[in-house]
Amino acid sequence: MPWLHQMFEAFEDYRRRRQQQATERDALAAQQLEAMKIFENADLSGSDFEDDNNGGFYDHEHRKKKDKRKDEKKIKHKRKHKTQNLSEA
Repeated sequence: MPWLHQMFEAFEDYRRRRQQQATERDALAAQQLEAMKIFENADLSGSDFEDDNNGGFYDHEHRKKKDKRKDEKKIKHKRKHKTQNLSEA
């Protein structure tokens, strides 16, 4: 009965594949756990995350300039369309 042997071989292959997937899943979980431990123990109070007023994490002066330019563009755009509407009428 060769079909019976094929079934047993297929079942053994299935079991080996499932075992391999389980070990890979466990290894990945261990890596993730190690990464979380490293992240939890990391010193996040360093100067890398602070504002240094030199284009750092958030620069208020740059933001003000950017907002001013944006407002000027809006005003210019409104004036342009206002004059076009008057000339069409």
